[in-house]
Order: sequence, then structure tokens, then C-alpha cells
Amino acid sequence: MVNKYARQAKAAQKRLRKERACENKKAYETQEIAAKTSNETYHCPYCKKWHTSGAKQTFINTLANRAKRVKK
Repeated sequence: MVNKYARQAKAAQKRLRKERACENKKAYETQEIAAKTSNETYHCPYCKKWHTSGAKQTFINTLANRAKRVKK
């Protein structure tokens, strides 16, 4: 069985990937400027600028939430 919407689905997935990786994030001209946020940085293949990953802040928030649950 052939999926007649495969091409549209692939294009939508590519568009969504770009939106999540680049368009929804703040872009920095240099890695040094991006590194000042104290998050991990990466060079974006879409806009050729630098973005920061929110992984460090997510980890901090997770630990804070766990500590709140333990106190209760």
C-alpha cells in the first residue's frame, strides 16, 4: 500500500525540525556570546549562527522539582 501523503508528511517533518532547532530559539553571532548564557552551544545548520541548548536549565528544574517532592 502506497502512502499518497508521504511527500507532504516528509516536508512537514522537515519544516517542524527546522522550527524547533532554529526558528524558535534566539540566535547569537558568535559562540563566545552564546556561551555567556552558561548553556551548551551548537552551530545551527539552518541559519549558520549559534544557539544554546536548554538542557542544563531543564536539568536544574528537574532537580528542583524532585527536591520539592521529597520535602512534602
